[in-house]
Amino acid sequence: DDSEGSEQQVFLEEMGTLVFQSALMQQMTDLSPEEAKDFEGFINQNIGTDSFLEALCAEYPSFEKLLLEQMAELRGEIKEIIK
Repeated sequence: DDSEGSEQQVFLEEMGTLVFQSALMQQMTDLSPEEAKDFEGFINQNIGTDSFLEALCAEYPSFEKLLLEQMAELRGEIKEIIK
C-alpha cells in the first residue's frame, strides 16, 4: 500500500526534524550566552542555504557530534521497537 510508504516517509521526516531540533537545543544549553547568541545568528544567516547543515557542522563541530549521537540513539531505539 503506497499510503503506508507515504506515512512512513512523513514519520521519518518528523523524527529527523525532532532529532535536529533536540540537538540544536542541546547545543544552545551547552554554550555561554554570548556563544549561544552567535550560534543563533549563524543559524539565522545560513538557514536558507542549500549547504546549511554542512556549514553548521563545519562551524560548530560540537553540534555535529551531538546530532550524530542523537541520531544513533534514535536508530538504536527504532531497532529495539522493530525486533
